[in-house]
Amino acid sequence: MTSEMDNIDWQTLRLPGIGSSTVAIVLGAGGAIGGETVRALAAMGANVALVTRDLERSTALAGALDAPGRVLPAAADLATPGDLDRMVASVGDAFGPPTVLVNCAAVGAPHNDITAVSRDEVSKIFDVNVVGSYEAAKSVAPAMRAAGYGRIVNVASIAGMRVSRGGVAYGVSKAAVISLTEQLAVELAADGITVNSVSPGQTPTKLRAVDEQAGAPQERVGGSTDAIPLGRRGRLGDYVGAILFLSSSLVGYVTGVDIPVEGGIRLVRPKSF
Repeated sequence: MTSEMDNIDWQTLRLPGIGSSTVAIVLGAGGAIGGETVRALAAMGANVALVTRDLERSTALAGALDAPGRVLPAAADLATPGDLDRMVASVGDAFGPPTVLVNCAAVGAPHNDITAVSRDEVSKIFDVNVVGSYEAAKSVAPAMRAAGYGRIVNVASIAGMRVSRGGVAYGVSKAAVISLTEQLAVELAADGITVNSVSPGQTPTKLRAVDEQAGAPQERVGGSTDAIPLGRRGRLGDYVGAILFLSSSLVGYVTGVDIPVEGGIRLVRPKSF
């Protein structure tokens, strides 16, 4: 979990509400954005549960971080009923009740014509991206409600707000995550819990496909940046910075909001239309 694609020194960053009393759970911590989120939170002094689908992998990733005692390797499968509740309970035993949930867990699929995407692929994508997001929030809500405080951050995608040919299953799942974020924000607002999302675009690595093994190497992404108003692809710090802001106590009056982090490309009409 090195930061080869980003050189931000997160130890120099201070945000209210993120520190030694923070108990954060990061789902999808084996991915690029999730891994950098764990590194940033731990560097800022938070206690962080590093969650992947495989405990051995989580343990290896946690061991590579210079954060003794602050990073707990954990495992949970978002598509398995009850697995998230079990994991959240184990985090509570180790660190105390969670105050922050960052859900970076997601799967995608190769762009294909609608007739080439199987029902099984669609079901798996929605199980992880949508149902998993719902179940994750439900798992941490009781402890956050009891404390009268909580920060839930979902990672959506600009695919949820921009249509692309062949991306129907993933795009619709991420649109659902944005809608779910808004619904959860209203449901949990009275308990002092904010629920927001970040929508990345032009990430430095490809999203792991639904049929790829957990821990498979993440392919780097290149290509032209001509259509991006800011003139470059996103860096990990671009996305994690927004996640940290939404995880802090600065957002006590901000809820149900999606922050697009995509260099302005959503403002540009695609040339193919």
